[in-house]
Amino acid sequence: MARILQGNLHRSRLAHDLLPQFVAEEKVDILLISEQYRDRDTPSWVSNDAKTAAVWMPRRKIADMEKGDDYVRVRVGRITCFSVYLSPNLTAADFTARLGALEDAIRDVSGELVIGGDFNARAVEWGMSATNRRGRAILEMAARLNLVVANEGNTTTYRRPGYGESIPDITFVSEMTIHKIRDWRVTEEYTASDHQYILFNINEESASTASRNQDRMPRWNTRRMDREVLQEVIQSAELPSSGLPHELIGRERAMTLVERTTKVTMPRVSSSHQRRPVYWWTDEIEELRRESLKARRRAQRKHNRPEAPDLDKKHEEARKELRDAIKASKRRCWSRIIDEAENDPFGKGYVIVTRKIGEMRRTEPMEAVAIEKIIDKLFPTHPIRLEKDETNGPTDEIPLFTEGELIAATSSLKSGRAPGLDSIPAEILKAVATQQPELLLEMYNQCLV
Repeated sequence: MARILQGNLHRSRLAHDLLPQFVAEEKVDILLISEQYRDRDTPSWVSNDAKTAAVWMPRRKIADMEKGDDYVRVRVGRITCFSVYLSPNLTAADFTARLGALEDAIRDVSGELVIGGDFNARAVEWGMSATNRRGRAILEMAARLNLVVANEGNTTTYRRPGYGESIPDITFVSEMTIHKIRDWRVTEEYTASDHQYILFNINEESASTASRNQDRMPRWNTRRMDREVLQEVIQSAELPSSGLPHELIGRERAMTLVERTTKVTMPRVSSSHQRRPVYWWTDEIEELRRESLKARRRAQRKHNRPEAPDLDKKHEEARKELRDAIKASKRRCWSRIIDEAENDPFGKGYVIVTRKIGEMRRTEPMEAVAIEKIIDKLFPTHPIRLEKDETNGPTDEIPLFTEGELIAATSSLKSGRAPGLDSIPAEILKAVATQQPELLLEMYNQCLV
């Protein structure tokens, strides 16, 4: 399941600053952006040359992409996403030409589609009271491409005090994708833009993938393992032959006993991921964002009344206070990093710089001779080995595992690593082998019989 945000920043620096915090709070995976304040310096951000449309994937890498005059196309797994912006200042002829170029780009893509952007058009199909000329042209294009409007209800996305409200932001999806869209909504949080963001989820998994995910073995949080309880459970455990049903043999015996020990000594790993706020976020900034939202709502409700100018002024003052607080917080954080770098050269500043260099580094093309040398080193040629004559070796009896072999094998396991298909952490096997090795020896030797 991927979470997608669609929105117009309206060239606002404050909206640009607040966006990463909103992404962290809502756990957004893919962003379809229009009219960005500026491009972000990260490989996971792609925009068109006019800087009017962009796609940002904070947690993913962008592989397949294409840019146009009014759009950006990015492929995410089995789904292709378009971010679109069509200016309201285009003449009728220019609008028709730009819409035709967008249609050609969409037609060249096969499979599932998600198209989000600011189209600056009106149509009843996405919640407006009437359909204008632009809206009819867009609907005709959607019909030719088998696209469906995903907008729900008539909640406005453009809200500017004194200028009215409308719905220029539209989400289109292909017919095969519409049934995967979940929880489409217009957010009510403060964005510092004249536009409200659109949020929705999309199921990227096929039925077979979802079934496999449900059948996955549990993961365990080894950092919270209770070693005292572990020792008590191991000491009180009975041998498999006396404590388990006789019909369980081999691997089933080991799994049953060790799983019992694992369940009572450590919790499972939570599947939810809590994202950190942006580095400069504070309680004061959160409160100022809340006050800015209240001020804007008051100005919107009273925009045709005598008190509207005073409310608009208060809204601008709240925006300025929020903007200044963000700038001051960023400066404080930057000064703190500089001070820490004086005392610890390999601290947080070092981590930030090396991460940025790692993102920007690109592999230079190599000559054929250098590539051949690397391949020869990685995959050396060995002489052909003759098969050994093993006819004289023992063939009728397999020696049982010893306690020394068991301890040596478990000691070689690395802690903190992902377990195998049995989902049993290495820490549990080490503890059992050290404190009561006969529990494992009997079960492993049963596998040799």
